Amino acid sequence: MSVLRSKLVLIKDDKRDLVEILNDQFYSVYKKNNSSDQIKMIVPCTMNIFEVTDIIFDSSLVYEELKRVDKNKSVGKSFNSSELPLVLRHANITPIIKKGQRNLASNYRPISPTSITCKIMEKMIKNTMVKFLEMENLITNHQHEENVFVLENTDSERDLGVILQNNLKWDNHISNIIHKANFVLGKLKNSFKTWDTRTFKILFTTYVRPFLEYGSVAWYPHRKHDIKRIERVQRRATKLVPSIRNKNYSDRLTTLGLTTLEDRRLRGDLIQYFKFDKKFNCIDWFHSVVQCPSSFSTGPADSTRNNNKVYRQLVKACSKMHHFFTNRVIPNWNELPFEVKNQFRINGFKNKLNTYLSNKNIKTK
Repeated sequence: MSVLRSKLVLIKDDKRDLVEILNDQFYSVYKKNNSSDQIKMIVPCTMNIFEVTDIIFDSSLVYEELKRVDKNKSVGKSFNSSELPLVLRHANITPIIKKGQRNLASNYRPISPTSITCKIMEKMIKNTMVKFLEMENLITNHQHEENVFVLENTDSERDLGVILQNNLKWDNHISNIIHKANFVLGKLKNSFKTWDTRTFKILFTTYVRPFLEYGSVAWYPHRKHDIKRIERVQRRATKLVPSIRNKNYSDRLTTLGLTTLEDRRLRGDLIQYFKFDKKFNCIDWFHSVVQCPSSFSTGPADSTRNNNKVYRQLVKACSKMHHFFTNRVIPNWNELPFEVKNQFRINGFKNKLNTYLSNKNIKTK
């Protein structure tokens, strides 16, 4: 980091000032909960008193823990001499960005990697405490509280980079990825003054498009409003190339060798379903996928003679379930020719799929 902003809205760039700003920030959020008034009163579950003595650091117990340490981390003078060097008795605080603007000290968390000796001591104390809690049956299966802080309800939550909402919509996630893509696109626009088709394709597909496609199999948009919002990013970006700026959107994509983001999501769905069908990804679906004799079958799906692997849609009346992955991808999967589905490698399937989609006037680059 080179610049930080303090609470007084003063921008500092001197290294000593940066350290002072971070130190004040970390100190302000550090609390010592030594007062009994700050401890939440609960009903006692046991009359036994938990006491920690030096006996938990018995030499035999320490030796057993040392034997469990990764041999690649335990070698060296410290292990052989039974002495901890002075440099390992001090901790260096490293500021790690959480999220948000990088010039705000409040967006950093302090990280202090400790030595192997400290970790072994903490592990032995933890094992003793857990043993006491389990022996006194103080840990319940219905415990939903961390320390003295109650977990609050939330309307949305980020999981593996995808924002989930309690109404099963993707408004927040789509707005988030559009904001990130536009932000990076603006940075690229300011960094490159001249654009040609080759430069644009490399930069856009490398730095911008991944934001709009990551995890699309999970959050696949089906509302026209959301589809247009996402497509608008690429539509506007293609106008950066002066030589094709006056062409319509489809012609610009043809010149650049690209396809619409909607078609890209369709291709991603089919590739993911191929991985599931060929057992590259083993997924335990709540409602298992049902194979049927043909795509027009409505009766019992008990035929195993169909080598083309045609599956049946399970839900059509429910909007949310109708657009679930295993339900929405089946019509497109059933339309694929046998030679496309009958591949044994992912790259082979991709090549056959690209050829098939190209013949349907859907480019796949």
